[in-house]
Amino acid sequence: MTRCATLGSIGLQLPHASVTGWAVGSPDSSPTFGTLRFAKPVSPHALVYREMRSWLDAWIRREGRPDLIVYESPVNAMKVLGRSKTKTLRVLTGLCEHVEELCLDRAELREAATSDVRAHFIGTNPSERKPSARQ
Repeated sequence: MTRCATLGSIGLQLPHASVTGWAVGSPDSSPTFGTLRFAKPVSPHALVYREMRSWLDAWIRREGRPDLIVYESPVNAMKVLGRSKTKTLRVLTGLCEHVEELCLDRAELREAATSDVRAHFIGTNPSERKPSARQ
């Protein structure tokens, strides 16, 4: 039975990328999910990274290794560079790098587009919506 852990929306709506959403489950069951704040929004990047690593490592040790870990790509935030602060982009990219390093040889890793993660978990993908009558 495949168990998948998904880390998503790592702080895209919040300054300095300090909050994530997560979900864990198997294809034949409803996932367990929640949100987690790694640090205060004004915290140094290193503290955000440390708290994320500590949480993810403790979770894997407690719950056992998932077969697959999917994490959201920071590329979506980079596409809206005019609306995203450089510090936020650095933290988002750094968090992905830390997930990859921490989980190397522990689980299969896959990077997914934000739209794909949203479509999978909430059944919507804003990029696939039909244009409104006002457009």
